[in-house]
Amino acid sequence: MANVIMGYPNLVNPTALYTPTILPGFGNFLPTLPAAHILDRYYGIHARTAGITEADTQFAIDLGVVRTIRLVAIPDSSVSTKGEVRVVASNDPAFGTLIYDGGWEDYWTDLWPYGTRPWGMPDILTSKKPSAEDVTRYPKQWFKILPSHVNARYWLFYFRDTENPDGFLDFSRAMITPVWEASVNPVYGDTAIGWVSRTRVRRGPSGAKYFNRKPGHRTASMAFDFLPQDEAFANPFEMGRMLDLDGEAFLVFDKDETIHLGRWSFHCNLTSLPEGRFTGPGLVSTTIEIEEIRG
Repeated sequence: MANVIMGYPNLVNPTALYTPTILPGFGNFLPTLPAAHILDRYYGIHARTAGITEADTQFAIDLGVVRTIRLVAIPDSSVSTKGEVRVVASNDPAFGTLIYDGGWEDYWTDLWPYGTRPWGMPDILTSKKPSAEDVTRYPKQWFKILPSHVNARYWLFYFRDTENPDGFLDFSRAMITPVWEASVNPVYGDTAIGWVSRTRVRRGPSGAKYFNRKPGHRTASMAFDFLPQDEAFANPFEMGRMLDLDGEAFLVFDKDETIHLGRWSFHCNLTSLPEGRFTGPGLVSTTIEIEEIRG
């Protein structure tokens, strides 16, 4: 198992010194739903392309200054289960010289371990990808951990989804972040990932239940023991100061996991601020508690 990764802060957000922008000349978006909406933190304020050609479905972000990046993500979109994505980075706004090129890859990761789907399903032997029905239960997210940190100012996202039945692509958000990769794994027995239901349940006079179904969200609690003191206070402790309860992060629980990677990774806020508990000379324990952002 690879160690937990937390991507933060989201550098597409404005800071006291720099305001990221969408570079002109990339993609084709509706005037009423422009690419600039990708920089808005609320999913409901989304961007929509005017078509689904490769020329239509791309956008580029200027971070305002060279930044050190290792995670890029699209927390939610309308990219179909056949869609592909490619991300490149440069310090040239025309992307004439690339510092990083991730190449084309599937937007969706695998979802179903072999042997867990009922025998007789048409694609049981040919695909572990989610179906169009499956993905209605999850945010349509994509993310990538870069092999190493990349120092770049401009980031260009390409999408290839020319069979999308909607005839357009929606994008709700982008994340471009450095990361903290914990030096030790979280403690077994004190670490959990789960779902929280938002469905409202009421009973009628007869006792029958009536449901108002709402999308749930994931939560995680990760306990770390015996982190080196410098790591604990320079990373989770500082993450609490930087993010508070409103800042964005992205959890990648195990980057080497091939099937459950999408289940165990999500766009999130802290639900409490990590504290450092001194467990020995130069050693600190802490707990990170987060919940998924779904709107």
